[in-house]
Formats: sequence, C-alpha cells, structure tokens
Amino acid sequence: MIKVKLGDIVIFGNGATIPKEKGKIPAFGGNGITNYVNSFNVNDKTIIIGRVGAYCGSVHYYEGKSWITDNALYIKVNSDIDAKFLSQYLKLTNLNKIQIGSSQPLITQGILSNLEIYIPPRPTQTAIANILSTLDDKIELNNKINNELENLAKTIYEYWFVQNEDKKWELKKLSDLLVKDVKKIKSISSKNILLDGKYPVIKQDTDSFINGYTNEINPINRLPVIIFGDHSCTLKYINFPFFQGADGTQLLYFNKENLTNYVYFCLDNLMHNLPNYKKYERHFKYLKEFKICIPNDKILNQFNKTIFPIFEQIYNNIKENTSLSHLRDYLLPLLMNGQIVVSDVQAIVSESIKVTETKTPKTDRKELALQRMNLSACILDNICDEPTTGRVKFEKSLYLCEHEAQIHIDSEYLRATAGPYDSKTLYGIEDKLAKAKWYQKKKITDNNRTRYIYIRLEKSQDYKKYIDKYLTHNQKSIIDRLIKILKPLKTEQCEIIATLYGAWNDFLIEGIQPTDKQIVDEVTINWDESKQRIENERWFNALIWMRQNGIVPTGFGLSTKKHE
Repeated sequence: MIKVKLGDIVIFGNGATIPKEKGKIPAFGGNGITNYVNSFNVNDKTIIIGRVGAYCGSVHYYEGKSWITDNALYIKVNSDIDAKFLSQYLKLTNLNKIQIGSSQPLITQGILSNLEIYIPPRPTQTAIANILSTLDDKIELNNKINNELENLAKTIYEYWFVQNEDKKWELKKLSDLLVKDVKKIKSISSKNILLDGKYPVIKQDTDSFINGYTNEINPINRLPVIIFGDHSCTLKYINFPFFQGADGTQLLYFNKENLTNYVYFCLDNLMHNLPNYKKYERHFKYLKEFKICIPNDKILNQFNKTIFPIFEQIYNNIKENTSLSHLRDYLLPLLMNGQIVVSDVQAIVSESIKVTETKTPKTDRKELALQRMNLSACILDNICDEPTTGRVKFEKSLYLCEHEAQIHIDSEYLRATAGPYDSKTLYGIEDKLAKAKWYQKKKITDNNRTRYIYIRLEKSQDYKKYIDKYLTHNQKSIIDRLIKILKPLKTEQCEIIATLYGAWNDFLIEGIQPTDKQIVDEVTINWDESKQRIENERWFNALIWMRQNGIVPTGFGLSTKKHE
C-alpha cells in the first residue's frame, strides 16, 4: 500500500441548485437521492459526499448521468484508482469526524484534499470493490423489491378503501381507537445499542428501519404494532419482536386487533397534514385528532389476509439486508487494512448470497414428493369442481402457490406455450395422487376438443391429516387467499398471470427491477412465440390487476428455462 493525499488522486467538483423540471435522472443531496430531474451535471463513475448539515460527510456512489445538488460535492478519480473501492474506503474513514462548524457542520474541498489515505495496487482495489459490491447489489435489490412491495400494498389499500369508500362506514377519531395505558417496556438508550444481537431496536430515525440490536430479555411481543416518531413523524409497521429506542416513539395498539394494517395506511396517507410536519416538536397530540372511516369486520379481515404476506416478505428482506450489511461492515476494514485478502472471503460472501437467495432446506426426495403431493391436493380440493379447472389451470395455480408462499419443492420450470411448466414434477404429482386415491386425471372431450380434468377419489380429504407437517400457517394463509382469487378465472387468464409472474421473477433473480414494458417484452418476444396471439393491452392490464390483488414476485426460486 502507498500513502497519498486524496487531492493528489481525484478531481473535486461542486454541486449546483437542483433544476425545477422533473425527470428520470437522480439528483443527489447530502444523503443520497432526493429527487429525479431531467438534467445532469455529471455523467461518470462518481463519488458523492454530503457537504453541509446533518449528513455532512456521508458517502454515496453512482454510475451514469446524475445531478449533484449544492448540498453535496463530488469526486472523479484518475485511472489508477477504482472509484467503487475509493467510495468504500471513504465510508470506512468516517468523514464527519473531520467536519468543521458547530451549529452548521461543513466539509470543504480543502479539508478533503489534505486527507491522507492508504491505497493498494489497482488490481487489489478492483477485487475488494467487486467482493463488497456483491453484497451491496443484493442489499439494493432487496430494497427495490421492498419498494415495489410497499407500493403494491398502498395500491391495494387505495383500491379497496379510497376508490371504493363506503359512506356507511363509521367515522372515528384515532384517540377513540387506541388502547389506553399501554404497558411500559424497557427502552434501549443509544449508547447501549449494539451492531448485532438477539433483538432489533427500533427508533424514530428516518435513515434506518432497524437502528441496531440488543441482547436484553422480554422484548415487545404484542404484534403487529405501529410505531410513531413523535418528533420525526416517522411511521413504522412492526411484525417481529423488538425493543424501543429511548427517543420518544409511541406504540399504537388498537381496541380491535384487525385495525392495525388498515389504520397504518390511513395514517400514512394523512401524515403530511400534521401541523408543523417533521419539525422538532411533539406531534402525537395532533395525530390522535385525525378522523378515520372504519370499514366492517368482514372487509377488514379480507384486507388483512391480502396484506399480511406482503409485510412478511418486507420484513424478511429487511432482516436479510441487516445480516448482509453486518457481513459487509465486518469485512470492509479487514480488507482495507490488508488483514485478510479477497480470496479468503470470496467463498464466505458467495455462500451468504446463495443462502439468502435460496433459503432451501435440506429435504430428502421422499419428503419432497410428499410435500408436492400435499400442496397439490390442497389446491385441487378447492378448484377441481370448478368448470374452468383443467390440467393447465392446475399447473399455473401450482406454480403461483409455490412461489407466492415460497415453498421449496425442487421444481424446475420451463418456458412452455401455456406458461411455466415442469412436466417431470407434474407427472410425478399425478402418479402419487392417483396411487393414494386422492385425485385422478381424466381425459374428456368437449366440442371436439380434448383436455384433462381431475376427479376426486374416495380418500381425497386425507391430505388434511398431513397438511400441517408440510405447510406453515403463513403458507396456508397465502395459498387460501391466492386460490380464492384464481378459482373463478378462465384458463387463459391463469396462463397470462403465471407467465407474467415467471418473466418478472426471472428479472428479479438476475438483480433487475424491471419496468412493465420490459416484462411484457420478455413475455411476447423471448418466452414463446404463441404469446403474441394475446394483445399487448391485456398483458399490461394483467400487471395492474396482479398488483391490485397482491400477486407480485420477489425473486424466489430458480429462473425459468427456455423450452428446447
């Protein structure tokens, strides 16, 4: 390694006032992207550093066109420096410790220019940057998936309750819905928050959802609960055991348990109406005065069944990101200081990404076959009596249930004419269902058209004896909800949904958050030429319908393969 001054290896640039015209180019402020505009003032591999204020010294990296605002400055590197490596190094350096000013923290080009750093050879820089970027890319993908899931949940809420609001619903003040005298649980002060531990600590910070960990006992287990930041006006939905930070958060419990999900979205829509929104003062007194329309229990319960799996997946991604962030932050100083070399950690990082992406439990072949059989029986028990149900509709229902409920049954789907198709798994399921005398495939002819349906056999209800062994309560809830949605649909509608889901899921597995156009193009151009018989408008409308009904992939399972 060689010791250099930062100013000797980079070129500094100042940000400028953000343009007023909106667009698709990211605009970076002191702590990352603040908006999207139609102009750019840099178009390169760029390191962005918060220049002034609370986020003075924060470091971000971006490749391509961007606008750097006057709350930040930027760095371009020379050919001997890997920009990604330098951005990681500067994050480790903790630049806010060299800021000046007390009431208004500030970092200048002059201060940064004299910063002494240690730089390894260029190949080592690139190797370190690549290994750490692998973790960052997975974290970023999970963040994009969560953003999609959050938007999906809001779309479902607005479709159910905003666009179709019933005037008969009762209007109540939030204070009348809240449980009074919530039992006090020990809170964790900032100095006692750990980087890792048994339970997450939730504060009212806007920067992070989880703010650290603790090994204290007796966490908050009454779930779900809404946390309201009295000063920051943050709103967090929590569905896992945790501790509060000692920073003025309020726990919102309701006198009816089925209200939590619904009220969370109501408040999210109303937050900007708080007096002095996000200014430093107590806001809970204002929040309690909000008036909310309360639907009947039947609608609330249906909504909760739809929303629950979405929140569950969001939390799983947050938990996964926390684990990956800890690994990255542990490896970063060791790699930078030369205490370990890249070859020593490549296997660790690869295994971490592999584990978090697949989460595949080790199950023997017999157990997998029984799991497939029980899942299939559960689906057929609900749909086989429908006139629209045949073999193709069952195949697509099986694919969607497997992926939505994240059930590992070792399937390998091909891109077939009618959507995702795994012939080996399907034939195996049909054989075992028949041998168990649960369901039998039957060939019929309608209007000179031959197709297959399923008929019940004498022991078709026996699967219920084993279902708890092979499906968790959450998986059963997801399957029940999904089957109710798919049950009345025609075969071609199920084909469209499953095909879109498969193409969309493939993008996510590759680390790409696709646009609707990319998904439809993938289906109509790269899936199977037969898909071109369906008008593009139907594909786009189906994507809207999928989001409204909470059928959104998360990158689970294996990519579909091209049918040879």
